[in-house]
Amino acid sequence: MDRSNETKGVDRFVADVRWRFAKTMPQWPHWYVMKDWNPGREAEFMELVRLVFEEGRDEQWGTGQWERTVRYFYAGGYKYWVMDPTIEATDLINRARLDAKGPADGFDF
Repeated sequence: MDRSNETKGVDRFVADVRWRFAKTMPQWPHWYVMKDWNPGREAEFMELVRLVFEEGRDEQWGTGQWERTVRYFYAGGYKYWVMDPTIEATDLINRARLDAKGPADGFDF
């Protein structure tokens, strides 16, 4: 994720913070971090959110009732995404390893 001086704080943030496995969705292995878990690091959190919104790319995900468009930001072997409609509303960031497999129907992260 070493993209520029502007994102160096994001690089440190993603490397330093604790990402929690989303155990309620083991069929789609991914991890998440909450904004309030890291007091004093809100600016780095929000910079990653901004990168997702402004530099991410929209992709289709899921099928049937689960089908949706998700904006992903790719960096350092992971894809990052949020579920909130605006930068300001975002308090959770998801990430998945690019080499992780999704459910049996063939989704790849």
